[in-house]
Amino acid sequence: MKALVLPRGKSAAELQDWPLPPAAEAAQTMLRTLEVGVCGTDRLLLEGIEGMPPQGENALVLGHEGLFEVVSSSAGQALNPGDLVVTSVRWPDPRPCAFCAAHRPDLCLTGEWVEHGIRGEHGFMREFWLAENSRLEIVPAGLRDIAVLLEPLSVVVKGLEMVTAVEATRPRRGGEAVVLGAGTVGILTAAGLILEGRSVRVVDRVSHDSRKSRILGQLGAEYTQIDDLGRNDELARLLAGADVVVEAAGTPQVLTTALSFVRANGTVLVLGTGEHAWPTTVDLNAVARALVQENKTILGSVNASPEHLRRAIGVLDAMAGRWPGVLQSSLRRFPASEFAQALSPAPDAYVKAVISFE
Repeated sequence: MKALVLPRGKSAAELQDWPLPPAAEAAQTMLRTLEVGVCGTDRLLLEGIEGMPPQGENALVLGHEGLFEVVSSSAGQALNPGDLVVTSVRWPDPRPCAFCAAHRPDLCLTGEWVEHGIRGEHGFMREFWLAENSRLEIVPAGLRDIAVLLEPLSVVVKGLEMVTAVEATRPRRGGEAVVLGAGTVGILTAAGLILEGRSVRVVDRVSHDSRKSRILGQLGAEYTQIDDLGRNDELARLLAGADVVVEAAGTPQVLTTALSFVRANGTVLVLGTGEHAWPTTVDLNAVARALVQENKTILGSVNASPEHLRRAIGVLDAMAGRWPGVLQSSLRRFPASEFAQALSPAPDAYVKAVISFE
């Protein structure tokens, strides 16, 4: 079979022949990979900023946003050939901490977790693989065209759940939100916030007539183009009207701006990290004063738990029902043979590249 791999020490992926998995054992399911989404993390792997092959191996199979079809499953399992499934990305520490033992490896205390296609565990860009039954979630057939978005959406679902928990400590929930970044996570975050009944404005560098801005308009979000997402008067003005700010652009220099200018009692949720260092001078006392005197909160969220993946299926179904066809328009599919184009930075012709193994 074929697999898209990153050899250790190299900066270019290769489509290689790869061994077929062995026969499924008890509590395992043989899966056929249908398609895998490409995200910024995959590009960081190619730059050598992220990534680590499994212990003792010299290559890592890429991919952590997959949709799969059941080929065969162990007897007694509620999985049938042809079922569509997804799986969570992170595996817990084998010597589980309290959070890993509670099925929350996203909150691991030891840092000894591994992640499919990122760190220590082969990813999903291979034609067939074996999965643990307990880690699989069945996806309704009606979501087939957009189910590849479930992994990034699960991270959004977790993040917005954290925001809701913070807001529950206050007399009222904030109704105004600003999302920084109009990539896949930014668009899904905007949609999730709108489903919650909030007014949403998305800020990014892309032009007003871009595909991203048109998709956001179809969702009902406002859009503002700002070429420099660093500190500036226009961004500060927009943030000053926000109860919730979500950083989904991977632009760390905007964090202190968000904390300084978000409305009193506001919450800043960080979902993106930068590709490169951004040296800056910050008056931490001023930031601390804003946090303390105006009751502001900053949250960080990474790699969702299996439970959040499960919840994301329901949220995606709600999005598909409210905005039929809109999320589909953000995707562009490439055959595995055209992986190099899919792994290149995306032009405005699409938002997310998807590699198909069908």
